[in-house]
Amino acid sequence: MIRPHTCIASALVLVLGLAGCHRAPDPNTIRFRFWGDLAELKIMDGLIHDFEAAHPGIHVVPERKTDPGSYSDVLMAEFAGGTAPDVIFIDTDRFDVLASAGKFSDLGPFLARDPTLKASDYYGAIIRRFTLDGKLLVLPRDIAPIACVYYNKDLFDKAKLPYPADDWTWDDLRRDALALTHRDAQGRPLQLGFADDWNLSDAWILAGGGGHVDNYEHPTRFTFAEDGALDGILFRWH
Repeated sequence: MIRPHTCIASALVLVLGLAGCHRAPDPNTIRFRFWGDLAELKIMDGLIHDFEAAHPGIHVVPERKTDPGSYSDVLMAEFAGGTAPDVIFIDTDRFDVLASAGKFSDLGPFLARDPTLKASDYYGAIIRRFTLDGKLLVLPRDIAPIACVYYNKDLFDKAKLPYPADDWTWDDLRRDALALTHRDAQGRPLQLGFADDWNLSDAWILAGGGGHVDNYEHPTRFTFAEDGALDGILFRWH
C-alpha cells in the first residue's frame, strides 16, 4: 500500500503562546497547558525538569489535556473567566481569535533577554503569521514537512512494479495506486493502492502550485478554484 502524507512539503504548526490575561497567585509558579500522548508527556517532563534546574525557585505545573476535541473549548472558557494558564499550546485556528482579543503577551522583550533564542531562527513567514501590530505573540513549536511517502515493498514486488523513485510524478502515483488496488465482485476494496490517514488538503493545494488566497499576509480573495489549487484538489479527489 502506498501511504503518502502528501506529494510536497507543507508545514504543520503548533504554537506556544504566553497568556497575557492571567497571572498565577504565586509569581514563582508557571501553569503550563499542553496536549500529547504518553511519549510526548515524557518529553515535556524532561523539558520541565531542565527548566526548573536552570531556574531555581521557579515551579512549573504541567496541565496536560488528552481530549483534542475539548482542548480549545476548555481553554476559551478559561480565558473568558480569567483563569487561563500562563503558557499554552494552541492550534493555529485559535490564534487570530485570541490575538485580536489581546490574550497574549508580547514575546519580544523575552527574546531580547535570551541570547540563545532568536526570531530569526524560525521561518520568516511563520514569524510574520504570528506577529500582530509589530508584536510577536506566539512561537511555533512543531514545524514538520508533511512530505513522506511510505510504500509496501512486498506489494510492489508482487505486482512487479518498480519502487517509487525521486522523479516519481503524480501520474506515476495514480498509475501505481490503481494497479495495486483490488476489489471483489461487488466493488468492495480488498486492497487499497493508496491511502492517506491524514487528508491534509492544504498540502495538495500547495503541491499543485496554487494557494488558498491571493496573498497570505494581505488576502483579498480566495483562489481555491484557480489553476494549481484546483489541480491539487481534483487530483486528490480522483
